[in-house]
Amino acid sequence: MDYINTMKQALDYIEENLEEKLTLQKISKEIFISPYHFSRIFKAILGVTISEYIKMRRLSMAATLLSDTDKRIIEIAFIAGFESQESFSRAFKTFFSYTPYSFRKNKPEIVKYSKKELYLANLKIKNLKGSAYMNYKIVERNEIKLVGIKERVYLERENTIPKLWGKFFLEENKIKNKVEGSYYGVAFNMEIKNNLAKDITTDAICEFDEMIGIEVSSFDHVNEDMFKKIINPQKYLVFTYKGNPNDKDFVLKIQKTYDYLYGSLLPATEFQVDKEFNFELYDERFKENSDNSEFDIYIPIK
Repeated sequence: MDYINTMKQALDYIEENLEEKLTLQKISKEIFISPYHFSRIFKAILGVTISEYIKMRRLSMAATLLSDTDKRIIEIAFIAGFESQESFSRAFKTFFSYTPYSFRKNKPEIVKYSKKELYLANLKIKNLKGSAYMNYKIVERNEIKLVGIKERVYLERENTIPKLWGKFFLEENKIKNKVEGSYYGVAFNMEIKNNLAKDITTDAICEFDEMIGIEVSSFDHVNEDMFKKIINPQKYLVFTYKGNPNDKDFVLKIQKTYDYLYGSLLPATEFQVDKEFNFELYDERFKENSDNSEFDIYIPIK
């Protein structure tokens, strides 16, 4: 799949609809990629979230309207997707260090945030092809039955998933029919919260369901308070992460690894992402305090 051209289509659609209500679901539908994977690919390739990008483009559009037209400030606020002049003024001052009124009066020289071009991303991906960083494998898995716990978590809060693992290990002894040795962290049902079209003075929050669990041979005798999930047969792109779990930047490095996978590795292949989830598999290679510790990241493809 040509992810670069697909992201260009997304940027064109955003540009053509800056004054309209934009949602993650609406944009992803235009380019035929699931919202879950589109949000990851966009951030990995562009370096900012969809919400951040739209916010910066709308504020730059507002700056042009302030300097080149006689439209009222409240009218410009609504055009830029804000629900009030107050929220617009607050966001504009945060971004440009001027209130809309002082900006219009003084007409200072500013650097606006222009529509992104993807030439650098293209160069990055071309350089990746054939390199040692292309270490991945394609795996087909049969149905996987999982039992564990599930919570709604936030990508921006680094400690939420490690805490969830701690809760799981306190409950693990309740699980029957375990297939020993393989633990799973499954992410699904992703949403970008923070209305892309309303008060964009608040940073977007990426939230999703995270399940921590273990594979079981059957769901017989499963406690009612445990979460059950079936992952249907699927083909995956599998990347092995290597690093010490006790590293203070472990979570940050994993997030950067996902940026690499979605922003460089996938675009350098012909694979198309599939289904609205991905998971991490932890087996005997994962060691608590070792630089040689490993786990696998599974991204569904078709």
